[in-house]
Amino acid sequence: MWCFISTHNKFEYKECLSRETCLSTFVSFRGDSGMSIQELISNFKFLRVLSLSSCQNIKVVPDGIGNLIHLRSVDLSNTHIETLPDSMCLLCNLLVLKLNYCLNLEELPSTLHELTNLRCLELLGTTLRKAPVLLGKLKNLQVWMNEFEFSIRHLGELDLHGELSIQNIENIVNLCDTFAADLKNKTHLVRLRLEWNFKRSNDDSIKVREVLESLQPPKHLKYLSIDGYSGTKFPSWLSDNSLSNMVCLTLQRCRYCPWLPSLGLLTVLEYLKIDGLDWIQRIDADFYGNSSSSFPSLETLIFTHMKYWEEWQFLTGAFRNLRSLYVKDCPKLKGHFLEQLSHLKKLTIENCKQLGASIPSAVEIEGVKMEPSSLPIVSHTPLEYLIIGFCPDINIPINHCPFLLELRISYSCDSLTTFSLDLFPKLRHLTLHHCYNLEMISQEHPHSHLKILEIIECSELKSFSNEGLFAPQLETFEIRGLKKWKSMPKHMSALLPSLHRLLIIDCPGVELSEECFPSNIKEIYLWNCSKVVGSLKGVWGTNPSLKFLRITNPSLLYSNNSFSFDNHLND
Repeated sequence: MWCFISTHNKFEYKECLSRETCLSTFVSFRGDSGMSIQELISNFKFLRVLSLSSCQNIKVVPDGIGNLIHLRSVDLSNTHIETLPDSMCLLCNLLVLKLNYCLNLEELPSTLHELTNLRCLELLGTTLRKAPVLLGKLKNLQVWMNEFEFSIRHLGELDLHGELSIQNIENIVNLCDTFAADLKNKTHLVRLRLEWNFKRSNDDSIKVREVLESLQPPKHLKYLSIDGYSGTKFPSWLSDNSLSNMVCLTLQRCRYCPWLPSLGLLTVLEYLKIDGLDWIQRIDADFYGNSSSSFPSLETLIFTHMKYWEEWQFLTGAFRNLRSLYVKDCPKLKGHFLEQLSHLKKLTIENCKQLGASIPSAVEIEGVKMEPSSLPIVSHTPLEYLIIGFCPDINIPINHCPFLLELRISYSCDSLTTFSLDLFPKLRHLTLHHCYNLEMISQEHPHSHLKILEIIECSELKSFSNEGLFAPQLETFEIRGLKKWKSMPKHMSALLPSLHRLLIIDCPGVELSEECFPSNIKEIYLWNCSKVVGSLKGVWGTNPSLKFLRITNPSLLYSNNSFSFDNHLND
């Protein structure tokens, strides 16, 4: 039988438990069993399921646990146990043993292989320093683990499931150990991370290549990461389509490989990240596997920290499903390859100073100096997401952009003096950040989609045209660091009926009138806005929707003139 007890009184809880002597299932949901593990073992002889996961008070498992011969499942995950008693081998009916995230547990009992009925052993997040002796004899045992510190050769004895991380591969001195690990036949392995400590990697590149070659993963593997590999050539199994089920691949800090493998042959690959491959100068047809239909499933492609990469050769027909491209810190990259990526929904280019190309679809540009002519956004372009950062010479579109949903301009567009909201009829989120020469935001027609408007440190901005802002769906309005702005748009209660959140920060010249505030306003944040505070004396107790108000004047912080009200404004 099982018993559900709901009480906050520890005495009542323990009293109820003591009466249930025939209890078969005990699961602690609170990280506190209410009894010591010794009491549980003594009181409940017929337990079949015992779960004490996250019971931080458990440090020792008593020998008496071997008396619970009916146990089918034991969960001691996330406890402070350091050892397990040898009496565990007496649990002849045990099917499942969970020891996940037992950070103090370094080895398992030498007799654990005597649990002949054991089917599942979970060791996720638990680092063992000693191999589970003779567990390979349990042919029906599934082992779930992602960390270990014993010899890699002992992995060959285990039926590994799920995720595995092999670290400090540079310490492998005997190639026979990697073959004995037999990763290729771990058919239930889904994720694999192979990691070298780059600072201590062996300089013998031939030996390093042989080690990686012998660590060939199973063909059913879906997620693979290779980090810190110091060889000069990638293994053949990355180029011969051996990993036909791969959906996610990361090649990181493989600094001495001058060429990429033929990854275009991975037909179901959806995510590819290449980071820190310093020696690569050119990506050509070999990358695609000489196939015009390469990378048919790839949706996300990331290149970062490629110091000497100069050229990217494109093949027509490749990347037909690519939606997101991220290129960062590739200072020598040149070319107009972006013109061929017509399906992109998001493009990020950051700190690629020599890269200039036409920008399709959706774009984020940071640290790229580009001429105004290099951003040809026209009315028929299905632009949805545009972020321009640290590009002072770039221009935003001056024509109609009917599809744009989000626009963020930061430290860019120095030539911009007037921003027209009418050009972006479907815009939902607008951020203008450090647009130094922006003087006016113009608008002739109501904007029916705008929900978030942020204007930050635009030092020359004075107002909206006609002192108005027509945005009936606007929910958040933030202005920050506007030294020349003197007044908010008039009649805000009529023009911004949906406004819920207003932030005015470091705008000492701005004034507001009581009738400005929309009736639905819920949150107001005012920082260094003395004139606003002085003009709204009667608002605090009259607005029925206002729930949160914070007012701070940094010049008076030490005079206790910073105050806030929260949920008590109308009491």
